[in-house]
Amino acid sequence: MILYEIFMDAFVDRGFNDLTNKIPYFNELGVDMLWLTPFYKAHSYHGYDIKSYTEINDKYGSIDDFIKFVNECHKNNIKVIIDLVLAHTSFHHPWFMDSINGKNDYYHWRDYEPSEKYSTPVSNNSWKICKLNNKYYLAPWHHDMPALNTKSQNVRNEFIKIIEFWLDKGIDGFRLDACPYVDIINNDPLEFWRWFSNECRKRKSDIYLVGEAWDTYEVSKQYTDVLGHSFNFEMAGYIKWKAENPNADIPMNGTENDVYFLSNHDMSRSMTSLHNNVHKMKEALKLLFSMPGDIMLYYGEEIGMKGHIDHNNHDKDVRQKMDWYSVEIQRKNPNSLFSFTKYLIQERKKNNR
Repeated sequence: MILYEIFMDAFVDRGFNDLTNKIPYFNELGVDMLWLTPFYKAHSYHGYDIKSYTEINDKYGSIDDFIKFVNECHKNNIKVIIDLVLAHTSFHHPWFMDSINGKNDYYHWRDYEPSEKYSTPVSNNSWKICKLNNKYYLAPWHHDMPALNTKSQNVRNEFIKIIEFWLDKGIDGFRLDACPYVDIINNDPLEFWRWFSNECRKRKSDIYLVGEAWDTYEVSKQYTDVLGHSFNFEMAGYIKWKAENPNADIPMNGTENDVYFLSNHDMSRSMTSLHNNVHKMKEALKLLFSMPGDIMLYYGEEIGMKGHIDHNNHDKDVRQKMDWYSVEIQRKNPNSLFSFTKYLIQERKKNNR
């Protein structure tokens, strides 16, 4: 399976209608599955602070536009998975507004500021004061992304509604954000994901679930075992290291259930990591496509788009607009990175991998 990550805010100008018109490009490249980053109603451009799990951001169109897109993908033998963020919501989500007034148990509240800290990739300043009720709520990522209480059966019932809503729209699965952080108070995320996986498979036996657990292989493998797939972050680093150091020995940690990749929307682009060296980029892609499991490309990787991670700039340098001009130039050149990527995909499919 060849996945292709689309960062929605950067890839399309006219939402799902534009994305539908891009299907011939995905066919040309040879990808089998599209991963769409959040397109729900949200407060930020990146969409990970969700205000509604079942409403589409106006700039991307309507639910009918989405359904048409999914149907057209399926007609072209392309599957669609969507990002699902279950560790937190937006501060502006109606659930949180109700929770401020004590109407649900969807979030974590304290009458005083707790001393405990909970580590996440971006923060460990866990508890924030809410001026509307003078209580503290758990939000270890950012004050406007409160953590959900995933032990609550009421919250889980809401998640079931979300699963059913999107499966009814024809999607093939979910990319699951920040898997280790769905239950940081009890530190039992695997229990939650077992429950979630079971609920999904009750409704769609062949659903594609892939987890994000940005950690060592020993950690990410736990989510592979529970969900069916997870991204192998450890091998992403090893592959790029090997491309820069051909004589280096690297461990081959992974199975056919892992998803292998070079970069994503939270990382410096692989071309930049490889010092803008096209030869090294081709070597990295060769190594990537030799891996035993599914392969994921970040949009623009096939043409060598560049970008350095800068958390102070909200990572926008690695989420820039898709460079369609470079696509036009490179598709005419049989020695280009674009042509090389297409070749690797074709060869992998010939070998039934």
